[in-house]
Amino acid sequence: TSANSDHIVNALAYKDGTIIAARAGGTVERINNDGTIDTLLTITGYLMDWRLMWMDSDENVYVSPHATRGSMTLSQRGLYRLEKGENV
Repeated sequence: TSANSDHIVNALAYKDGTIIAARAGGTVERINNDGTIDTLLTITGYLMDWRLMWMDSDENVYVSPHATRGSMTLSQRGLYRLEKGENV
């Protein structure tokens, strides 16, 4: 929900149900089937909208942080590749 400043703004799911979620507070997390959460990427910012988020045929996830209504560190803009099963 958007009731707090760290709500999920974009998400993808693997075939096994594991979720990769990008949050407004600047993190990308893996939400595992057992309820545990692993932080995969942290970008300095707030109210981020993570414009691009997609999965390739090998189930690697690509994210591009952006902050239309908030702010983020300019040097951290770009495209990030998160390999399936890896922790960043």
